[in-house]
Amino acid sequence: GGKRCRRSHVDMLNACGDILSQIMSDPEAGPFLSPVDPVAEGLPYYGEYVDTPMDLGRVQKAYLSGGYATAHDLRCDVITVWHNCLIYFTASSQRYAAARRLARQFEDSYRRRVLPPGHQGMEGFTHGSVWLGASVKVHWEDDHQWYTAVVDDYEERGGGKHMYHIIYDQDGEEEWIELPSVDVFVQLDPPPAP
Repeated sequence: GGKRCRRSHVDMLNACGDILSQIMSDPEAGPFLSPVDPVAEGLPYYGEYVDTPMDLGRVQKAYLSGGYATAHDLRCDVITVWHNCLIYFTASSQRYAAARRLARQFEDSYRRRVLPPGHQGMEGFTHGSVWLGASVKVHWEDDHQWYTAVVDDYEERGGGKHMYHIIYDQDGEEEWIELPSVDVFVQLDPPPAP
Protein backbone atom coordinates (compact mmCIF):
# COMPACT_ATOMS: atom_id res chain seq x y z
CA GLY A 1 0.00 0.00 0.00
CA GLY A 2 0.98 3.64 -0.38
CA LYS A 3 2.20 5.80 2.46
CA ARG A 4 -0.66 7.21 4.46
CA CYS A 5 -0.18 10.80 5.39
CA ARG A 6 -2.79 10.76 8.12
CA ARG A 7 -3.47 8.22 10.79
CA SER A 8 -6.62 6.19 10.39
CA HIS A 9 -9.24 5.86 13.06
CA VAL A 10 -8.01 2.30 13.62
CA ASP A 11 -4.57 3.69 14.55
CA MET A 12 -6.33 6.03 16.98
CA LEU A 13 -8.31 3.19 18.52
CA ASN A 14 -5.04 1.28 18.99
CA ALA A 15 -3.38 4.34 20.54
CA CYS A 16 -6.32 4.51 22.93
CA GLY A 17 -5.82 0.82 23.75
CA ASP A 18 -2.16 1.58 24.57
CA ILE A 19 -3.17 4.42 26.87
CA LEU A 20 -5.61 2.08 28.63
CA SER A 21 -2.81 -0.47 29.23
CA GLN A 22 -0.57 2.24 30.70
CA ILE A 23 -3.33 3.38 33.06
CA MET A 24 -4.05 -0.22 34.12
CA SER A 25 -0.42 -0.80 35.07
CA ASP A 26 -0.44 2.19 37.44
CA PRO A 27 0.05 1.10 41.08
CA GLU A 28 -3.15 2.93 42.08
CA ALA A 29 -5.33 1.37 39.37
CA GLY A 30 -6.11 -1.74 41.45
CA PRO A 31 -9.68 -0.85 42.50
CA PHE A 32 -10.63 -0.06 38.89
CA LEU A 33 -9.38 -3.26 37.24
CA SER A 34 -12.34 -5.49 38.09
CA PRO A 35 -16.04 -4.99 38.83
CA VAL A 36 -16.92 -3.28 42.10
CA ASP A 37 -18.41 -5.84 44.51
CA PRO A 38 -20.54 -3.68 46.82
CA VAL A 39 -21.22 -6.55 49.26
CA ALA A 40 -17.63 -7.78 49.57
CA GLU A 41 -16.31 -4.21 49.74
CA GLY A 42 -18.98 -3.02 52.17
CA LEU A 43 -20.34 -0.25 49.95
CA PRO A 44 -23.97 0.38 50.95
CA TYR A 45 -26.38 1.76 48.32
CA TYR A 46 -23.70 1.55 45.60
CA GLY A 47 -26.30 0.33 43.11
CA GLU A 48 -28.52 3.34 43.80
CA TYR A 49 -25.76 5.75 42.77
CA VAL A 50 -24.24 3.76 39.93
CA ASP A 51 -26.55 2.69 37.13
CA THR A 52 -23.88 1.65 34.60
CA PRO A 53 -21.20 -0.47 36.31
CA MET A 54 -17.92 -0.41 34.40
CA ASP A 55 -14.30 -1.37 35.09
CA LEU A 56 -11.04 -1.11 33.17
CA GLY A 57 -10.63 -4.89 32.91
CA ARG A 58 -13.97 -5.13 31.13
CA VAL A 59 -13.01 -2.27 28.81
CA GLN A 60 -9.72 -3.96 27.92
CA LYS A 61 -11.44 -7.29 27.30
CA ALA A 62 -13.94 -5.60 24.96
CA TYR A 63 -11.11 -3.76 23.19
CA LEU A 64 -9.03 -6.91 22.66
CA SER A 65 -12.04 -8.79 21.30
CA GLY A 66 -12.87 -6.03 18.79
CA GLY A 67 -15.78 -4.63 20.78
CA TYR A 68 -14.98 -0.98 20.03
CA ALA A 69 -15.25 0.62 16.61
CA THR A 70 -13.55 3.90 17.56
CA ALA A 71 -11.27 5.52 20.14
CA HIS A 72 -14.27 7.59 21.23
CA ASP A 73 -16.28 4.47 22.13
CA LEU A 74 -13.46 3.10 24.28
CA ARG A 75 -12.90 6.44 25.98
CA CYS A 76 -16.61 6.74 26.87
CA ASP A 77 -16.45 3.51 28.87
CA VAL A 78 -13.23 4.59 30.61
CA ILE A 79 -14.88 7.89 31.56
CA THR A 80 -17.79 5.90 33.03
CA VAL A 81 -15.33 4.13 35.36
CA TRP A 82 -14.15 7.46 36.80
CA HIS A 83 -17.66 8.93 36.90
CA ASN A 84 -18.98 5.97 38.92
CA CYS A 85 -16.18 6.34 41.44
CA LEU A 86 -16.55 10.09 41.80
CA ILE A 87 -20.31 10.06 42.36
CA TYR A 88 -20.12 7.37 45.05
CA PHE A 89 -16.90 7.95 46.98
CA THR A 90 -16.21 11.09 49.00
CA ALA A 91 -13.63 13.60 47.85
CA SER A 92 -11.44 12.78 50.85
CA SER A 93 -11.18 9.07 50.00
CA GLN A 94 -8.08 7.51 48.48
CA ARG A 95 -10.10 5.93 45.68
CA TYR A 96 -11.58 9.29 44.69
CA ALA A 97 -8.11 10.87 44.55
CA ALA A 98 -6.80 7.95 42.48
CA ALA A 99 -9.70 8.22 40.01
CA ARG A 100 -9.10 11.96 39.59
CA ARG A 101 -5.38 11.46 38.94
CA LEU A 102 -5.78 8.49 36.59
CA ALA A 103 -8.55 10.28 34.69
CA ARG A 104 -6.30 13.30 34.14
CA GLN A 105 -3.46 11.05 33.00
CA PHE A 106 -5.77 9.22 30.58
CA GLU A 107 -7.20 12.47 29.19
CA ASP A 108 -3.78 14.11 28.74
CA SER A 109 -2.47 11.10 26.80
CA TYR A 110 -5.69 10.83 24.79
CA ARG A 111 -5.54 14.47 23.69
CA ARG A 112 -1.89 14.07 22.67
CA ARG A 113 -2.37 10.89 20.66
CA VAL A 114 -5.93 10.88 19.34
CA LEU A 115 -6.98 13.48 16.77
CA PRO A 116 -10.38 14.60 15.59
CA PRO A 117 -12.42 13.66 13.65
CA GLY A 118 -10.74 10.22 13.53
CA HIS A 119 -11.60 9.76 17.20
CA GLN A 120 -15.17 8.99 16.15
CA GLY A 121 -14.26 7.18 12.94
CA MET A 122 -14.72 10.06 10.50
CA GLU A 123 -12.14 10.40 7.73
CA GLY A 124 -12.62 14.13 7.23
CA PHE A 125 -14.74 17.02 8.41
CA THR A 126 -16.56 19.42 6.09
CA HIS A 127 -17.23 22.75 7.77
CA GLY A 128 -20.24 24.98 7.46
CA SER A 129 -23.97 25.25 7.91
CA VAL A 130 -24.34 21.56 7.05
CA TRP A 131 -24.09 20.96 10.82
CA LEU A 132 -26.93 23.29 11.82
CA GLY A 133 -29.49 21.26 13.72
CA ALA A 134 -27.00 18.46 14.38
CA SER A 135 -27.01 16.80 17.77
CA VAL A 136 -23.67 16.70 19.60
CA LYS A 137 -22.35 15.25 22.85
CA VAL A 138 -19.82 17.40 24.69
CA HIS A 139 -17.37 16.04 27.27
CA TRP A 140 -17.11 18.09 30.46
CA GLU A 141 -13.86 16.90 31.98
CA ASP A 142 -14.57 18.10 35.52
CA ASP A 143 -17.88 16.23 35.56
CA HIS A 144 -16.54 13.13 33.78
CA GLN A 145 -19.73 13.22 31.79
CA TRP A 146 -21.13 13.90 28.32
CA TYR A 147 -23.91 16.41 27.76
CA THR A 148 -26.10 16.58 24.66
CA ALA A 149 -26.59 19.81 22.75
CA VAL A 150 -27.77 21.06 19.37
CA VAL A 151 -25.77 23.17 16.90
CA ASP A 152 -27.66 26.33 15.93
CA ASP A 153 -25.06 28.64 14.38
CA TYR A 154 -21.73 28.55 12.54
CA GLU A 155 -18.98 31.12 12.10
CA GLU A 156 -15.57 31.00 10.46
CA ARG A 157 -13.16 33.09 12.49
CA GLY A 158 -9.60 34.26 11.99
CA GLY A 159 -6.79 31.74 11.82
CA GLY A 160 -8.96 29.14 10.16
CA LYS A 161 -11.03 28.51 13.28
CA HIS A 162 -14.43 27.00 12.69
CA MET A 163 -16.77 27.83 15.55
CA TYR A 164 -20.16 26.31 16.20
CA HIS A 165 -22.75 27.70 18.60
CA ILE A 166 -24.52 25.07 20.68
CA ILE A 167 -27.44 24.99 23.10
CA TYR A 168 -27.47 22.28 25.76
CA ASP A 169 -30.60 20.13 25.98
CA GLN A 170 -30.57 19.86 29.76
CA ASP A 171 -30.51 23.50 30.87
CA GLY A 172 -30.50 25.66 27.74
CA GLU A 173 -26.97 26.88 28.49
CA GLU A 174 -25.17 28.13 25.36
CA GLU A 175 -21.57 28.33 24.18
CA TRP A 176 -19.34 28.51 21.11
CA ILE A 177 -17.19 25.44 20.51
CA GLU A 178 -14.56 24.61 17.93
CA LEU A 179 -15.08 21.57 15.72
CA PRO A 180 -13.85 19.00 15.14
CA SER A 181 -12.76 18.21 18.70
CA VAL A 182 -12.00 15.00 20.57
CA ASP A 183 -14.29 16.33 23.31
CA VAL A 184 -17.27 16.47 20.98
CA PHE A 185 -19.11 13.56 19.40
CA VAL A 186 -21.09 14.68 16.37
CA GLN A 187 -24.23 12.71 15.61
CA LEU A 188 -23.92 11.97 11.92
CA ASP A 189 -27.41 10.79 11.07
CA PRO A 190 -30.67 12.04 12.46
CA PRO A 191 -32.02 9.57 15.03
CA PRO A 192 -34.74 7.30 13.65
CA ALA A 193 -38.30 8.50 14.16
CA PRO A 194 -39.95 6.98 17.25
